[in-house]
Amino acid sequence: MEAKCIGVTYIKGDKSYIQGLSGNQFGRKSRKGGKLIHNTGFGGGFEIEGAKLDLWLEIDGKERSYDLAYMAKDIMGWDRLNEKRSDFLDENLPDSFPINDGALDINAIEEWLKSLAKK
Repeated sequence: MEAKCIGVTYIKGDKSYIQGLSGNQFGRKSRKGGKLIHNTGFGGGFEIEGAKLDLWLEIDGKERSYDLAYMAKDIMGWDRLNEKRSDFLDENLPDSFPINDGALDINAIEEWLKSLAKK
């Protein structure tokens, strides 16, 4: 069985100022719902959500997404993600990835990214 590749999309990260945090925990960083909360004191702080690279696959007639951001940054040696890098991955996307034992083969995705890192 194989997962048909549809495309790669880039989702820009977000940084916003929030209030209502505990004022006595200046400098504390925590994670909540996939976002980094950085307390700047006096009840305020920043909520930071990182950028995402979503690999869209069709498995058994259903569209599913897989986040490539951490893997792409690590293997490709990228510090930041942007639309241009997403387009590069989309242009070099294979037709499909194998599915082993009902799960997507991560090793195949790593090999694909390693082959692109040489370009």
